[in-house]
Amino acid sequence: MPSESVVRSEPWDVDGRLMELGEGLTRALLLEIVSRATAAQLACTPHHPRNFAPIARWGNGIAAKRDLLVPFGWTSIDRDGQPLTVNPAGHQAITISGADKHTGLDDGIQPRTSAKGAVTVEAVEQNGYLFSDMEADAVDKAIAAGRFVKDTWFLLMHFDCVTGQVRSELSHPTKVDEERRIVDWSERILLEPFDFDSTTMAVVGDEG
Repeated sequence: MPSESVVRSEPWDVDGRLMELGEGLTRALLLEIVSRATAAQLACTPHHPRNFAPIARWGNGIAAKRDLLVPFGWTSIDRDGQPLTVNPAGHQAITISGADKHTGLDDGIQPRTSAKGAVTVEAVEQNGYLFSDMEADAVDKAIAAGRFVKDTWFLLMHFDCVTGQVRSELSHPTKVDEERRIVDWSERILLEPFDFDSTTMAVVGDEG
């Protein structure tokens, strides 16, 4: 069973936590990333390949994240095909994924992604290993062993055609299931939903 998450939804709590995670990281900036990703998905038509819309959302979201955070001193890196943006301190990294209908909701059920590749699974396992009350000397040993020790966060997005909303959150994954889906998050920072015109969306990817 998934463990209980720390869920942050009050604006004062969200703002304070984002400030801790890195220079320039705000609700407005994250929502701009989600908005640009949404626009890219909405621009897809029935003539695009069936699975292209979620790819367009992901790729344009990654680009927007880098466009907006690099001026604040964040760094773009590629970890074996996983595009990350790392904060100026070098401790936290952010990537992007779609997720299911529980994204952005404090409904007692943690969101779930689709199956992930080996690099993402390793990052999630590393989160669980390094940041669950790990002692400082254990961190030092991990660094000496050459392990990737950046704390990886996911900006999750979900397009809900029933409510006509885009929901999102910045969350910290710690566990994948036997199907390689991320199912457990130690901390979830919920963002405000915004409306979109579901009638213009040709393809909807509930998870990613």
